[in-house]
Amino acid sequence: MQDVDGVIHVASDVSFSPDPNVVIPIAVNLATTALKAAARTPSVKRFILTSSAVAASAYQTNTPRSVSSSSWSDAYIQDAKRPGPYTPDRGLATYGASKALAEQAVWKWSEQNPSSDLIVNTVLPDFNLGLPISVQHQGWPSSVGMAVALFNGDTVYGRLTPPQYFISVQDDALLHIAALLHPSAKSERIFGFAEKKNANAVLRLYKELYPEREFADEDPQEGEDLVEVEGKERAEELLKWIKGSGWTGMKESVKEVGDYLIEHEKDA
Repeated sequence: MQDVDGVIHVASDVSFSPDPNVVIPIAVNLATTALKAAARTPSVKRFILTSSAVAASAYQTNTPRSVSSSSWSDAYIQDAKRPGPYTPDRGLATYGASKALAEQAVWKWSEQNPSSDLIVNTVLPDFNLGLPISVQHQGWPSSVGMAVALFNGDTVYGRLTPPQYFISVQDDALLHIAALLHPSAKSERIFGFAEKKNANAVLRLYKELYPEREFADEDPQEGEDLVEVEGKERAEELLKWIKGSGWTGMKESVKEVGDYLIEHEKDA
C-alpha cells in the first residue's frame, strides 16, 4: 500500500450462511487484517470500514426504538451464540452479528492503540438501492436484487428482508468518500438511513412510475421500521459537503432500476 493515503474496507462475508462459526471469523479477520495493514503503512492516514445498519440494531418491525453511536445489535449477537442446527432462517441474525463484531473489533483496536495516528471511521448503510456500476458484470448484487425481483413479480425474494431504511448506492459511496476526506470526520459511526423502505413502498413507486405495467398487490400486513437514528443528520451534512445536496430520494433510485430493466427487456 505504498503511497496510499486512505483505505476503504468494504469486503465481508455476504453469503447469509446461518453458520456463525464460518461467517463471523471471516468478517472479523478481514476487517482487522486490513486495519492493521493500514496502520503499518506510514502513508495511510485514514481507515474507513463498511459496517451495516444491522451492526447497530436488530430489525424489529412496527417497534419504536432508538439507535445511536453506542448501539449494537445485541439480539443478533446472542442469536449467533445459540447452538445449531443452523437453519436458513438464522442467516440474517448471523450476518448482523458478523457486522457488529467486526466493527467492534475495529473500534477495540483503535482504542487499544492510542499512539496510532490512523483515523478510523465506519459507515453503517441500510438497504442499498440503485444501479450497480456494471449490471453486465455484476448482475444485481446485494439488496437491490430484491427490488428487481419485485419489478419482475417475485414477491417471495422481493420481501426477503424486513422493513428497514433505504440509501441510494451513490449516496452510500459518497458517504464513504466523505468519511475518508472530511477534516472533522474522526472516530465516527456514520449512519446511512435516508428514507423508510418496505416492499409495499417499492411497489407503490413502480406503479406510479410505470402505470402501463402490472405489479403485485401490496401486502396489507406488512409493517414499517420505526427506528429513530440519533445523529442521522450528520450523514446528510457530509453528503451536502461532498455533493452539494442531501439524500437521494427512493423514487429516484427505484426509477434507475426500473428504467434499466425496461430498456434491456429486449436483451433478456
